[in-house]
Amino acid sequence: MSASQGIIIVASEPETVRSVSSAIVQSNRFPPGPVCLDIPELLRLLEKAPTPAVIIDLDPDPAHFLRELEPVIARYPHIRFIALSNELGSHIMLEAMGVGVRHMLSKTALAEQLMSVLGRVHVNGHAGKQAAQGSVVTILSAGGGSGATTIAVNLANELHLLDSEASLVVDLDSAYGGVAGYLGLRGRYGIADVLSAGARVDSNLISTTAMAHSPALHVLLSPATTSFSHPPSLQVEHLERAIEAFKSTYKHTVVDASRVGLDAAASLAAGSSLTCIVFQLTVKDVRVARDIQAGLIERGVTESRLVPVANRYWKRARTITVDEATKALGATPLLVSSDWKSAIQCLNYGKLLSEGAKRSPLRLDIQKLASRVAATPAARTKVIS
Repeated sequence: MSASQGIIIVASEPETVRSVSSAIVQSNRFPPGPVCLDIPELLRLLEKAPTPAVIIDLDPDPAHFLRELEPVIARYPHIRFIALSNELGSHIMLEAMGVGVRHMLSKTALAEQLMSVLGRVHVNGHAGKQAAQGSVVTILSAGGGSGATTIAVNLANELHLLDSEASLVVDLDSAYGGVAGYLGLRGRYGIADVLSAGARVDSNLISTTAMAHSPALHVLLSPATTSFSHPPSLQVEHLERAIEAFKSTYKHTVVDASRVGLDAAASLAAGSSLTCIVFQLTVKDVRVARDIQAGLIERGVTESRLVPVANRYWKRARTITVDEATKALGATPLLVSSDWKSAIQCLNYGKLLSEGAKRSPLRLDIQKLASRVAATPAARTKVIS
């Protein structure tokens, strides 16, 4: 294959071409490539030599340009397409994401934004050819109010504290969006937008869609958070590809999958290092946990990667004993202590347990779970093509 021709610019305005070229030079990562005026000319250039990225000005008709661009992106999935426009309305941004544009930038703050984006292209530009490296933990729930979201969010944070790598939390709750409520987040895009990309799901899409609660903790928001009145549906048939993209983007990913069906849960569990089934020591919860466990095993999930987690455990107040739960589940559950006061106080103030209840027995037990996750080999990975 011939050498890269640098970053291609598709624009007709001389000022835009100058600004983009200047930002590329200042980034000092890629050479500026040829400039073309339209999509047919872009196609001719792409057929001649590879390029790490294409920067395209969508003005004055973004919808028209995006329609023309969609088959080009499908034909060249490893190239990063970066779009520019004077207007960044939600409709255009969603349409751009839908056709496969990975970054949408405003021309009013072009230089700074573009340099930052090009830095990420330099790091992630060849991610499509690399095997995933990170691990995924799935949190399932045997009933509403089991505390699965509290475990998911704080587990992700404790995994970060173990090795200083940023963690990702994925919220699949289409009904309430508990992760955003816990952390006080609001946003337009989330996991539903990622899954809607289908074959275009990759590391770059994950990193640009995830919202940062802090440098240590990033979140893919639930459909209920991005649009509570009309939450978009989750295209769970693309979960397997998304899981591999999580692994290639983050060292640790925790998926809060409290309300998904068994088929989706099985897809998640198949790509997860561990799958925790969170329940309370009640007859109803133990029965549901047992049914979830049996359903996953029936769908081919390895039993050794399933971890029953008895949450809100308190020795003096329980409906059934740990021994009875163990007999029903065929495995001794991991016990997570009840500390309602600390849990609700952190929830009300949007604080992690490490911030608001450092010595809480609840936090200590989640730390033990984090250590177990860190010591567990990652599930089999695949190459994202």
